Amino acid sequence: YVGGTKDYVVNFAQLTQQAQSTADSLEQQKEELAEANRRIQEATAIKLQFFTNVSHEIKTPLTLILGPLNKMNQVVEKNSPLYDDVQIMRKNAERLKRVIEQLLDFRKVENNKMNMKVRQVELVSFVREIKSYFHNLARSKRIQYELQADMERVELWVDTDKMEKILVNLLSNAFKFTPEGGRICIHLQED
Repeated sequence: YVGGTKDYVVNFAQLTQQAQSTADSLEQQKEELAEANRRIQEATAIKLQFFTNVSHEIKTPLTLILGPLNKMNQVVEKNSPLYDDVQIMRKNAERLKRVIEQLLDFRKVENNKMNMKVRQVELVSFVREIKSYFHNLARSKRIQYELQADMERVELWVDTDKMEKILVNLLSNAFKFTPEGGRICIHLQED
């Protein structure tokens, strides 16, 4: 019986040593994870600063492009063959400027300081305006592209930047996956 106790003591010592070894290993893994997390946060901050800097660099020339486009928009006659092209260039340049501003707002999102900017919008004309961004693309791909609205007007409270982003994304995907000669229809209906 004494021999059995001795074996028990030896096994207990081995278990204690293994437990300490495991605890040391876990502590080392915890420190390694903390260091990896710190490096990831540092890399994320560097990337965010890079995107912020690039966005500022793009925004300036885009603003300089918009000036002459807005001037051309006022000068070109509506019956001129250039009128539609100037309208599309201006709208897309303004859209690109809003996208860049959204990139700049990304930092606010990261810091939980991004607020909704809700305002009342007439939805049918809002969607019609977004639809116009893609007219040339529809023509070039010979896609039948239309807007059907069950109502003439409907007022909604929305964050126009976010709503525009959603609609542009949906339409971009629709054009991406619609074959040449296909059809894209935006249908607004009241439920």
